[in-house]
Amino acid sequence: MNNSVIPAVAPHPNGTPFLWSVMIPCHNPRPDYLAETLRSVLRQNPGPGLMQIMVVDDASPNGPPTDLVKQVAGDRISVRGLEKNLGMAGTWNYCIQCAQGRWVHILHQDDIVKPGFYEALKAGATSPSAPGLLYCRHAFIDDQGLEIRLSNPDADQAGCLPDALPRLASALLIQTPSVVVRRIAYEGVGGFRPDLCMTLDWEMWCRIARKFPLWYEPKVLASYRVHSGGETSRFVLAGKDVEDIRKCIGIISSYVDDPRLSSQVKRRALRRHAMFALARAEELLRAGRRDAAWHQLTGALQCEFSPKVIKDALMLLPAFAMAASHSATGPKAA
Repeated sequence: MNNSVIPAVAPHPNGTPFLWSVMIPCHNPRPDYLAETLRSVLRQNPGPGLMQIMVVDDASPNGPPTDLVKQVAGDRISVRGLEKNLGMAGTWNYCIQCAQGRWVHILHQDDIVKPGFYEALKAGATSPSAPGLLYCRHAFIDDQGLEIRLSNPDADQAGCLPDALPRLASALLIQTPSVVVRRIAYEGVGGFRPDLCMTLDWEMWCRIARKFPLWYEPKVLASYRVHSGGETSRFVLAGKDVEDIRKCIGIISSYVDDPRLSSQVKRRALRRHAMFALARAEELLRAGRRDAAWHQLTGALQCEFSPKVIKDALMLLPAFAMAASHSATGPKAA
């Protein structure tokens, strides 16, 4: 592991008087999404003695959303505006450093926690097995807040997840709104890697699983929003996502100490993301995003150059040809 790119996380100079720190990083937040995120936390707020809630604005051009936060939460939620844009990893690491809770929840500006989230995860927080990370099953929602689908269940009942590291390294099971991390776990493994763009969370969960037990709650208690204005969508359209995924898989598979199991985990992860990239290429073609679709197709072949992937990629070529033809001729006159 290249420790030189992993920033250190120091203990907070004022200690950790809170049970929870809910840290909400934002940049140019959509007001209605951010307000919904804040309200989802406030509905289950156990009080200022147990929960720190802070919005950290990553140098938005129009300044931090102080007025909106005050309108929604009064003085209950503090706001801190960064003078310089730190990017995703830098802002998340800043959130960790500001956190004074024993458990840190980095909740994005457009995601939601459902009622009972913190109460349910308290069982893991107080467990004698001393997990470093707690997470729950989650829903995927669209830009209107409607559920698209649920994540697959990782266990039937709450408790520590067996074989957590190889399972997590084989597939991204955890989305950020569903996870809280023990602050001393961050102190033990370091902060988020700035050399990863959209997989920095996946790498972090695997790095924690290498050293600490992971606790899973099967209730669906968080919602991850999928929409065109999200950071992930920008990475996909620019073709950066598959490249970043391949780099991350190389890193996290190395965390599995058994060489044979590490190789199996790497192959499973690459195969899974090759098929996912092909499915995404087909979706992008239907949406008229030919260049972005081509990035996904070539990325799939870079993940796994197998007969199955080659065959599925070839089946998409007629659709690419049709899209290119339509682009060249333009719309017909009425």
